[in-house]
Amino acid sequence: MGRYLAALDAHDAKRLPLAQGAKFTENTVALTLGDGFWQTIDKGSQSSTSRLVIADPATSQVAFYGAAKENGHGVLFGVRLKHKAQRISEIEQFVIRRGPAQIGEFDQPTAFDAAWTQLLPVAERLPRAELVRVANLYFEGIEKSSGDIVPLVPETSRVENGFRTAPRPAGADGKPAQTIRETFSSGMFQYIRQIKPRRFLLVDEERGVVYSMVMFQHPGNVTGLPMWDKQYKDPTSIINYPNSMAMTESFRIRGGKITHIIAQMVMLPYRQPTGWPDP
Repeated sequence: MGRYLAALDAHDAKRLPLAQGAKFTENTVALTLGDGFWQTIDKGSQSSTSRLVIADPATSQVAFYGAAKENGHGVLFGVRLKHKAQRISEIEQFVIRRGPAQIGEFDQPTAFDAAWTQLLPVAERLPRAELVRVANLYFEGIEKSSGDIVPLVPETSRVENGFRTAPRPAGADGKPAQTIRETFSSGMFQYIRQIKPRRFLLVDEERGVVYSMVMFQHPGNVTGLPMWDKQYKDPTSIINYPNSMAMTESFRIRGGKITHIIAQMVMLPYRQPTGWPDP
């Protein structure tokens, strides 16, 4: 991953050890390696305070969450790599930019909690399949508007696009503080009709981490939710038109419960393919 980031900063894809037939996508679109963000990233711009690497030697994959500058503007950036015999065979890259309905902290994203890199005691480590099962229940909880089926600790922290979205503090408008479980059960995510496909790509049993890439499907036909009055009046709100959201979402799991969540999300046309085979 370090070699990839250095080549990206230098705008020089020829530095990479590529496998024959290596595939590259950016924001789900297949591109020629060297195109897209490779041309617009500012050299030396990877953030030293907000970056995380997740590795899965069992599947020969590694993923990165971080921030960068693009033509002088702050963006969020993530990439997944897979290799065969030390040569890169898959590059799945995401660049998150400012835009309508796009939340995020693009210039000073929240630093990653130390828990993401801490090893779990051997006796607490769960099998890969169990870690994936727990992570998948998070998406089930969103689809079914039920926090009760999701194994969460009360203080579960979620950071989306560098911005902390849970737990939600009490609002100045009198809205009470809410945990993730409470937001799910409130019905506020009913506009998310489907989360499909769901690709669970990396698992780190030593740290209890699962990295996934999923597609949130927003058909734009959900109306009448009382908590969304303001959004109904905003033509750029994602609840007002069909769209999809590509989400690289990772979970830190301890004791069979989710303790930390991080995600980077990109707005896309409705039912945009991922660019990769569905599971």
